[in-house]
Amino acid sequence: MKKTYKGQGIVWDGENNKVLVHFKGGAAEVTDRRTAALLDALGFKGETLEDEDTEPQDELLKLKKKELLQLAQDKGLTVKPGAKPEDIITAIREAEQQEE
Repeated sequence: MKKTYKGQGIVWDGENNKVLVHFKGGAAEVTDRRTAALLDALGFKGETLEDEDTEPQDELLKLKKKELLQLAQDKGLTVKPGAKPEDIITAIREAEQQEE
């Protein structure tokens, strides 16, 4: 998976306390799914350059927070009050990996 995003400056990863993306020339190329999911959740528009497989998990990025909370509840997950959409998506994906 490779996506390119348009933006300026940097995006900080507060969870890991480091730079998530540094835009150079107004664009950044991303190959990491976690980074792409975070940028999508933050409202950055990405263009897929190559994608070996289209995962159904990508559909999670299209869901609203309320829908993500319902899906997490349906899977028996406990979500902290005030959780961000990207945190809910991460929890859902981790639960799905454990199911496999």
